[in-house]
Amino acid sequence: MVADSETDRRIRRKEHVDMDDINAQSAQYRKELKQKTISIRKNYDLQQKLEQIEIKAEENRIEHEAQIHREKEELEKHNFEELINHRLQKQRLEREMARKEREAENEMARKEREAE
Repeated sequence: MVADSETDRRIRRKEHVDMDDINAQSAQYRKELKQKTISIRKNYDLQQKLEQIEIKAEENRIEHEAQIHREKEELEKHNFEELINHRLQKQRLEREMARKEREAENEMARKEREAE
């Protein structure tokens, strides 16, 4: 009977040690799970921020292209206006020169008539 109670004590001690090991191991697993959960949440948050940055970058790229297009149209309009103004100025100068030539021809014809 003494031997049986000694054996029972050893078994109970062994069971107690095994339960302590299981509890310690369980606590370690919970700790690792908590760390992994935190890590997953951080990764998710970082992924969300990255997606927001990528969306903002795309919006900025589109706006930049639109701005370039508007500036190009404005420049083309300005260049077209300058071209029209240049042509109008050229036409005015040509008319002025033609008028002066006619005046010079008329003056010469008048002088020839007076000389006769």
